[in-house]
Amino acid sequence: MSLKVYLALEGSDAVAELISEALLGDALTEGLSVVDDLGVANAVVSSTMDIDNLPESLPDGVGLWQLVDCGSGGRFCEVAGLMIANVSAVLADRAALWAISQVGVARDALAASGLDRPIQVGVIGIGALGARIVRGLQADRDEIIESIVVADIRTPRQGLLHELGVRRSTLDLLLSTSDVVVVAVHRGPTSSPLLGSRELRLVGDHVWVVNASGVGVVDDSGAVGVKVVERPMSELSRDVEVHGREVAGAVVDNLRRYSAGDAPVGLVEHVTYPSAGDPAFWSSRMSPVRGLD
Repeated sequence: MSLKVYLALEGSDAVAELISEALLGDALTEGLSVVDDLGVANAVVSSTMDIDNLPESLPDGVGLWQLVDCGSGGRFCEVAGLMIANVSAVLADRAALWAISQVGVARDALAASGLDRPIQVGVIGIGALGARIVRGLQADRDEIIESIVVADIRTPRQGLLHELGVRRSTLDLLLSTSDVVVVAVHRGPTSSPLLGSRELRLVGDHVWVVNASGVGVVDDSGAVGVKVVERPMSELSRDVEVHGREVAGAVVDNLRRYSAGDAPVGLVEHVTYPSAGDPAFWSSRMSPVRGLD
C-alpha cells in the first residue's frame, strides 16, 4: 500500500530528520512518503511528549501510531482499530537501568531509616521491560534483596518465572508485602491509574513505588507515607536523541512492515488490567496449572 506518514516530532528534531532522510533516500521505502497534512496521513510518528500538541481525534485514515520512545499512545490508546507501536526494543534497557538504580536508592534510604533486613521487591508487569528489570535486580538479590515477586494480568509463558527466579503473586499481596514496588505496565483504559488511593493504602508507610510506566499509571495524590519516583520526561527525550539512529531505523522498519501488510514490531497491547482487590478475577488465574513451571 502507499503509505503517507505524518511526523509529529516537534520535540525530537534530530530523530525527525533521520526518519525523513531514510524515507526519502532508501529505495526500499518506495511507496512511503512524508506529508505535511495530518488529514491525509495513514500513519503518524510521534513522541510521547508531542501527543499533547495533536488534535483530540485522529483522521479516520490513520491506522498506525508509531512512537519513537517506550510510550503507549496516551489518550489515543482507546481508539478502536488503531495500531500503536513503540521502540521499546531499542530503549527498554535504558529504562530498566533507571528503574534498577531507583531500587538501589530506595534500598539505601530504607536502610538509613532503620530497616535492618533485606527488602522484598515487587514488580508489576512482566513483559519486555519488567523481565529486564527482574534480571538486573537478581545481582543484588542474595544479601540485599530477599525476594522478588511479580504480578501480571496474563499467565507468563512456560518456564519464564523459573528462568527469572521469581514467584507470582496477586496484585494486592504484592502491594501489601513489598518494600519497593516497581510498575512496568502499559498505560491503558484501566491502568490510568493502575495504582490509586485504594491500592496505595495497601502498602506500608515506608514503601517506595518506582514508576517505570509513565505519567498516569500511578496517582499518589492523597497518599500518605508512600514515596513515588517517576522518570522525568526530559530523560526519556534524551534517550531518544542519544539512540537517534537506532530509533529511526526501528521506526522506518515498522513503517515498511505496515505498508507491506505485516505486523509492526513492538505493538502496544492495551490489556484491560483489573483493579487491585478483585478476588474473583485473581483466584481464577492464580490456581496452579499442571505441567507448567
